[in-house]
Amino acid sequence: MEMLLSEKRIEVEGIEEQIKRQKYKDAKEDKLKQLSETFSTILSSFEFPNLYEAYIDTKSYLPYVRDHKYSDLGSLGAVTLITMAYYLSIMICSEVQTGNHLGLLMIDTPRKNLGASSTSTEFRDEKIYESIINYFLQLGEECENDFQLIIVNNGYPSDFPRDYIVKEFSFDGHDGLIDDYNVTDE
Repeated sequence: MEMLLSEKRIEVEGIEEQIKRQKYKDAKEDKLKQLSETFSTILSSFEFPNLYEAYIDTKSYLPYVRDHKYSDLGSLGAVTLITMAYYLSIMICSEVQTGNHLGLLMIDTPRKNLGASSTSTEFRDEKIYESIINYFLQLGEECENDFQLIIVNNGYPSDFPRDYIVKEFSFDGHDGLIDDYNVTDE
């Protein structure tokens, strides 16, 4: 009887371990599903051209759009939008599902490879850049005290609220982080 009891205890421990693994797997799948949904929503808000099949891959954790890995799309404008949406979705989801995110995200030059500077006609529309800025403003209003989002950019739409501008730097070098006004070529 003791031997049978011992075998049954081992069997129960094995079942308990399977339950724990399944709970972890379900929680992980739920997080990735929410991350993918947030990622897709952000790209939609950015007015990503011909957006479909936007998700985070469950094995590599990398973003995919149009059934292609972000780096395989061939457009630098697409990579810019996807990268911003990816990091934003991680930050937003970490606020809902507690994680190890600092709650701080810096985005440098969100206009890069978009609008007039884009080599892809698909991403030349200024409306895309304006939708990115509008998304940042909306996010700032909705999540005012949840995290910090710092955008470093040259220029902004004319109707951009001045309250959101922390510092402007001059092109002549008198007001900026780098004093290169008096630099001479030798």
